[in-house]
Amino acid sequence: MEQDTTTALTGLDPERVEVVGDCLVWTGPTTDGYGRVYLDGKRQRVHRVMYERQVGPIPPDKPLVLHRCRERACFASAHLYVGDVRDRGRALTERRRAR
Repeated sequence: MEQDTTTALTGLDPERVEVVGDCLVWTGPTTDGYGRVYLDGKRQRVHRVMYERQVGPIPPDKPLVLHRCRERACFASAHLYVGDVRDRGRALTERRRAR
């Protein structure tokens, strides 16, 4: 695991991380396939927490953290990007066409 990822995992249980191909997959609790953790007294999605820790703040005009890979539990920063509902719709359409 990369050093920046190890540092970003501060406060999270590293025993709940599995490397699957290029993905870093959260193996702890999930909701709808997305990893979840309790931080600062509230439930949060792991991929959003890790995006903010590794890349930076999520901009208000692009409030969604989307996956380039198709693994909802993945939190590898190279697989994540911010977008809006239209971006998510385009990604879903492209994936359907690629089948």
